[in-house]
Amino acid sequence: MVNYNNNTLRKFFNDELNDITEELRALRESRNTAYFKRVIVVDIINDPASLNSEDIEDYKQRVKQDFLVSTLPRNCIIGKHARSSGRSSYDEEIFYPFFSSHVSLPIKPGEHVWVFYEGDSNAKEDRGYWLSRIHERRDVEDTNYTHSDRQYFEPAKKLTAAEKINAKESSDDASRFSFNNGLNTPETFTLETDSNNGYNELYFSSRAGALEEIKAVPRFTSAPGDLTLQGSNNQLINLGVKRIGTEVSSNASSPPISGPELGTIDIVVGRGQISATAPPVAINSRGTEADKTIGLSENPIEGDPDFNTDAARIYLAANTTVDEEFGIKLQEAKLVGVKLGITETVINKSASDKSATVVKADQIRLVVRNDIKIVLSDPEDVDSERSASITILNTGDIIITPGEKGVIRLGGEDADKGILMTDKPATNIEGKVTATPILTTMGGTVGTSVAGQGTFSTKVLIK
Repeated sequence: MVNYNNNTLRKFFNDELNDITEELRALRESRNTAYFKRVIVVDIINDPASLNSEDIEDYKQRVKQDFLVSTLPRNCIIGKHARSSGRSSYDEEIFYPFFSSHVSLPIKPGEHVWVFYEGDSNAKEDRGYWLSRIHERRDVEDTNYTHSDRQYFEPAKKLTAAEKINAKESSDDASRFSFNNGLNTPETFTLETDSNNGYNELYFSSRAGALEEIKAVPRFTSAPGDLTLQGSNNQLINLGVKRIGTEVSSNASSPPISGPELGTIDIVVGRGQISATAPPVAINSRGTEADKTIGLSENPIEGDPDFNTDAARIYLAANTTVDEEFGIKLQEAKLVGVKLGITETVINKSASDKSATVVKADQIRLVVRNDIKIVLSDPEDVDSERSASITILNTGDIIITPGEKGVIRLGGEDADKGILMTDKPATNIEGKVTATPILTTMGGTVGTSVAGQGTFSTKVLIK
């Protein structure tokens, strides 16, 4: 731990800033000074309960803090300090996750993380904690997998149109998308090893490496006020404002809506399903990845929301015209004059500037254990004249109830035909309905409400 009785610190905090340069340098280089350090992930122990006795003994032989192996919490890492001048030991060490078990961050073998120690990082008894993967420059950082040592290569410059054509033909993909060790020379290695292929050897020999797939994942651009959470496999939760693509929603003829009315929560998997929002893809020795070359392949709307083609999403908005934004259009055939035409129904005319929740996917399942109700309940409808519902009970019954002034329309919004029914109650015995036949005679009529002649439904219209 940092000793705040240290003479240099007392001078610093008491503004006694005479000539203490040498003392501050000594304090910075002191073994007891805690600060973040770069560590290479050798393996992840996400489930220590799965380790058998041989695994435990193997880890005890490998790591510096062997006494921690038997009681590891979930999501510990085994790591080695990135090679740097002035450091003599590159032993494997155990690092606990810094955050509590309520939060678990993605990490993979070979990636670099920030760590810090409670006290002396050279002491065997001291415990280190890993915080998160290190964020690298734009052409290196990758949501799915970041190989930090690519920072030692010169980034691609921004190219003209003609240069882009030549660059695509002559780009050194083997270099730009390799898993290099420093500059692939022993004196520049960041991972202490005998091979410039050390990172690949580390990855493929790790337990965690076998659980992951390296693949191209589109990047996402957050608005300045957004809170964005991403997994490493194209899953995203964004707490932000209403947007279509890269533009924040606003009305060109009036000031943008302010306050909570613009708020949205977008939970989505499988972005970038079409070329317009997909990342350019590069091949590496482990699979594929997004081509992040600056000025060569960047797509300004890569990974942006696409309500039409993204694989699946749950979307909540405080203020939206939901059918318009999601392109929901129901159409029906109608006789227009003497021709059959296609006409949009008023079902398409969703109210504007209303809150909405949308669930969209190739398949949706709602599974309940007791009953399910879909209810229209308008706070302004105090007499429940427009309230309507669909209820599925655990008895197997499905009950569709229109509002007092509404009807059930089967076949379309313009359904206008009545349904003839018996005028006496039917009998339901274990799901089988029986009823009294409707009586008629030659040339007679039915549906007159005369006893035995049937009646028409008052709440159902059919097309």
